[in-house]
Amino acid sequence: MALSRHTLPVIAVVEDDAPLREAIGFSLTAEGYPVRSYHSAEELLEDGDLTSVACFVIDQKLPKLDGLRAIEELQRRGMPGRPIVITTRPPAALREACWTLGVPIVEKPLLGESLNACIRGLLARPVA
Repeated sequence: MALSRHTLPVIAVVEDDAPLREAIGFSLTAEGYPVRSYHSAEELLEDGDLTSVACFVIDQKLPKLDGLRAIEELQRRGMPGRPIVITTRPPAALREACWTLGVPIVEKPLLGESLNACIRGLLARPVA
């Protein structure tokens, strides 16, 4: 049975590159996900209503507060949404930090269905 647009979980996209942010949003909206977009980690963290977000797609290389620090702050605040880091050529230290936090990395360029497949897989897993 197919889910209606209104039953799919909300996805937050944090990306400072406007065309990429819009492309990710378009792709997720085409799959039926409601999308909330942010140009910075600060803008995301200023949003007072993040409890409905099921998945946070966060660019690692943001101008001020990077993606990993934003994820740590979301977790500190007890946000239930599951994070994904998107980045280009992640260094070993970032890979290790994400692994420790249980956060998947999807590498840019975002080819094919890699991000959408990661989101579907993440949301299909039971919450620990």
